[in-house]
Amino acid sequence: MTFVREEVQTVNVVKIRAANCKQIRKQLELLQKIYETVPCGIVQYTNDDECKIINANQAACNIHGYVELDCFLADVRKPGGIRNLIYSGDRNRLEEIIRIVKKTGKQENYELRILKPSGALGWIRGTLGLITLADGSIVLQSAYMDDTERIRIAAREHWQDERFKILVEAMHTVTFDYDPATDIMNYSVTFANNTNKDYIIENYLQNISRSTIVEASFIDELRRRLMTASKYVTRDSYEYRANIFGREFRWVKAYYTSVSDARGSICRVVGRVDDIQDKKDAQRCYEEELKIRANISQDLIASMRINITRDVVENIQASFQRGDIIKVGMNRQQVIEHVAGSLLDDAERKKFAAFFDAATMKKAFTNGDKDRSTNFRTIGPDGTILWLEANVKFLEHPVNKDIIAFVTIRDINDKIMRSSVIDLLMGSEYDYIAIVNGNNGHFKLLATSPNEKVMPPIQGEDYSAVVSVFAERYLPKAERERTIKALSLDTIYKELEAQGKYVHYCSCHEGGNVRYKKNEYHYMDKMHKLLMTTRTDITSAVREEKQRNMRLSEALQGAKQANLAKSVFLSHMSHDIRTPLNAIIGVTALALEETHNPESVEDYLNKANSASKLLLGLVNDILDMSKIENKAIELHPSRYEYSEFIGNINTIISPLCQQKHIEFIFTTGIHTLPVIVDKVRFNQIFLNFLSNAVKFTPEGGVVEFIIRDLKIINNIISCEYIIIDNGIGMSKEFQENLFEPFSQEYCAKSNINQGTGLGMSIAKNLVELMGGTLRVKSELGKGTEICINLDLEIATEAVKSVNSHKYEDNLAFLQGKKVLLVEDHPINAEIAKKLLNKKGVIIICAENGQIALDRFMGYEEGYFDAILMDIRMPIMDGLEATKALRALDRKDAKKIPIIAMTANAFDEDRQATLEVGMVAHIAKPIDPQELWSVLINNIEP
Repeated sequence: MTFVREEVQTVNVVKIRAANCKQIRKQLELLQKIYETVPCGIVQYTNDDECKIINANQAACNIHGYVELDCFLADVRKPGGIRNLIYSGDRNRLEEIIRIVKKTGKQENYELRILKPSGALGWIRGTLGLITLADGSIVLQSAYMDDTERIRIAAREHWQDERFKILVEAMHTVTFDYDPATDIMNYSVTFANNTNKDYIIENYLQNISRSTIVEASFIDELRRRLMTASKYVTRDSYEYRANIFGREFRWVKAYYTSVSDARGSICRVVGRVDDIQDKKDAQRCYEEELKIRANISQDLIASMRINITRDVVENIQASFQRGDIIKVGMNRQQVIEHVAGSLLDDAERKKFAAFFDAATMKKAFTNGDKDRSTNFRTIGPDGTILWLEANVKFLEHPVNKDIIAFVTIRDINDKIMRSSVIDLLMGSEYDYIAIVNGNNGHFKLLATSPNEKVMPPIQGEDYSAVVSVFAERYLPKAERERTIKALSLDTIYKELEAQGKYVHYCSCHEGGNVRYKKNEYHYMDKMHKLLMTTRTDITSAVREEKQRNMRLSEALQGAKQANLAKSVFLSHMSHDIRTPLNAIIGVTALALEETHNPESVEDYLNKANSASKLLLGLVNDILDMSKIENKAIELHPSRYEYSEFIGNINTIISPLCQQKHIEFIFTTGIHTLPVIVDKVRFNQIFLNFLSNAVKFTPEGGVVEFIIRDLKIINNIISCEYIIIDNGIGMSKEFQENLFEPFSQEYCAKSNINQGTGLGMSIAKNLVELMGGTLRVKSELGKGTEICINLDLEIATEAVKSVNSHKYEDNLAFLQGKKVLLVEDHPINAEIAKKLLNKKGVIIICAENGQIALDRFMGYEEGYFDAILMDIRMPIMDGLEATKALRALDRKDAKKIPIIAMTANAFDEDRQATLEVGMVAHIAKPIDPQELWSVLINNIEP
């Protein structure tokens, strides 16, 4: 029995547990339904760094803009998780909320923006916290609502509040409270900036006469009204001028009411004060406009006042033909129809109707366009076409607020005519301007030039008669009939139809003078055959054109002569250049054949050297002339010792004279002062003239060079330099073109090598560049005298020569110096290397700028004493290489002298080398003396 009872008890326990499980399942199902149907979103995440989503309900799916829960879960389970659904600007805030919840274990409220699949933004508001699941695991759970609509409503309300606030800020408010028993007045003023100010005035009625707030003329009436309201029940208003708002006296309006106590006695007078100045201004404008319209001026055709709001004519005064049928009380449309009947055509009528359209005028008034005008054309009583101007000024009626249009119509025919004339003739010179009516041949002068006194315009009203008188008076007989036909209206209209304008030219004779005139015709009104004609004097323009053609002809002739001179020059230059080239090639070939005979080889090399110098001189002359023609030549003044100049002249000219057995007489001035001058160009001037004198003086002749010191004023010495020879001289014809480039006077009997024809031109330009003058006297067969005058600045002791020669004579200084030679051409490199090796210089070679850079960096700091840098090289040129060298982080790179070796002959090329950090410039072909001197002067001892 016990066993049975135990079995029964067990069965009962099982039944109870089953019932409990069933109840639990129902509760879980209910919770699941609640979870799925609750309007807020619920999402659970793992409590780790990744925050992976575990579960979410349908509401969360819907809030985020998804329809299917599976799609939502799939997206949020991608890398990044729920963070991907939060707007980027709020993700840091989300991370901060998660960190706080994990750290404190407490719930945290939040508002965040979300990004929906459609790209739209939304707002959510909710709570994030930690919960423990049935299995004991702790997860993050977020419950939130869609807050988007609330945010939008709040934003709209905020905007409305702000809008209301702006409106309120524009207002001034004054309220007052008067106590008759105590005679105390309380004012409260609210200003536009929303600040308040209260005033308490005791013994108000007694003190009001001394008030500075109320304008004096209104004080008595204001006192009377206040006393009446204090005794009797009153509700009234009063306008007066006061300075209540602290700006100026303005019109204000006080609205006031008496307040009684329980016994019926007046205990208070309360009210407010409004600023009505703007209304008063509007009323004044309106009344003034009424007065103006009431006194219509004589130049007005019509004046009307139209009430746009009520669509009725309130007043009209008219002088035009249909004004008598426009009556007060007509509506706007009736007025338009009556006036339009006198207009020119349908286009004008449509334009007029559109201008006075009611909707258009109301819109213009609303938009602030309160003053409008338009032009239109009408037919006058005599059939003439008139231009009229309609002007409309809008004002608001100060009482009933109706929109009132004040309309005036004026005759502007003369104004339009003048304007058309001005537009067509802007900037033109004219004898007269006239109007021609093609319908009746009427001619009317509008304006005449006060300057046209020789041939004043013909007076008259008939165009054909005016043309005939003009032809008879001013034109030769042979041209009269042709001109009359050309200026006939038939011809003019025919040409205007084809061309749009008609221009006729004629030559007029008056008082023995010939003047050229241009008659021009344009349509003013094609439909009604109105023409505008002008006559312009073009005598000056014709003469200028003839002179211009003459100058062009002369320039063309000059260009032909210049081209001929250049052709002759090139013909002779080809011979001059080939001569030394042939000599160099020939003697070089002979030297190679006689290498066994040192004396012959030396003789050939000397001849080649002489020919090469001649060729270099030819090239230098061409380059100098090119620079002069392009204004690219520059002077570089420095201190020039008098003795140095004398020595240079003697060194070069004396041997030339000795070779031809010419006597050279050199007479120097009294003063031996040093001057500031460009030494190279200064020498070039005198060497050119002196070498020419020697060249064109036969053997046994005389060349004389005289220097005269004329005066010294303010540290400026004026010198005269005279070069005289008894050579072959020059013809007068050649002297006229003596200084033209390429000019040479050839003599068939002379075998003198005459050069390029550039030396004299170069020397003259250099003299002028230095501010000097030049005179030449010469006679064929007798000789030439050249006189040069120059003003030179005397050098003071403080002025030192730019080129210091501290080591110029100490060639031994170069012994053992180390130079980096950067040259891409092997022959040039070999020449420079040999010249320097002869003086004991150690040479390291580089074929381009990049190799030079590597070589420099490959040696220890301070190894090289100088760098000789070619400019034009492949891979990296000399300028780029110099920049790179100067930029190296080495002390020697900053101060080592880098010397340019280049054939570039222009000053801007030399300037470019200085700008990148080079210190000197050696011209190619290399002169050994110059090479050694530049190195000695720039290498640190």
